[in-house]
Amino acid sequence: MSDTPAPQQTALITGGTDGIGKATARKFLAAGWAVVIVGRNPARCAATVAELQAARPAAAISALVADLALLRDVQRVAESFLATHSTLDFLFLNANAIAQTRLLTAEGFESNFALGYLGRALLTLQLDPVLQATPRPQILTVVGLNVVRLDFADLTLAQHYTGQAALGR
Repeated sequence: MSDTPAPQQTALITGGTDGIGKATARKFLAAGWAVVIVGRNPARCAATVAELQAARPAAAISALVADLALLRDVQRVAESFLATHSTLDFLFLNANAIAQTRLLTAEGFESNFALGYLGRALLTLQLDPVLQATPRPQILTVVGLNVVRLDFADLTLAQHYTGQAALGR
């Protein structure tokens, strides 16, 4: 039997400044994990880190600020994480926002689709090196019950937009 402690497990939680994401971060920190939260509002990220650190002064908690509906921000988050971590035990794809009106991102994607699908897929693909380097990594994604097939002829929902249709995609 070795006296070497097991390496600290790491979780990356998108949408980590509120609700399910923040509660999950709190639970993982209580279990001794290192946690990196991702949020789009710098002040909320800082406040969440401060709150969680105050509750557990020895906790390893940090934040990355990004709008995950923007693929360039997703890329930056992945690069930042890869630069500082060699493993990732738990990837929680929880970030969500429901636009009830049709909004296009600066990159030209319908915002619900960009955040709920494209951003999640890109982040997972970009984090593949650390996921592959981790024994038994887990990925959990939060999705709604209303799942709708993609209409590749109308990816931005220019013709038939509803908030529910956009979210379901």
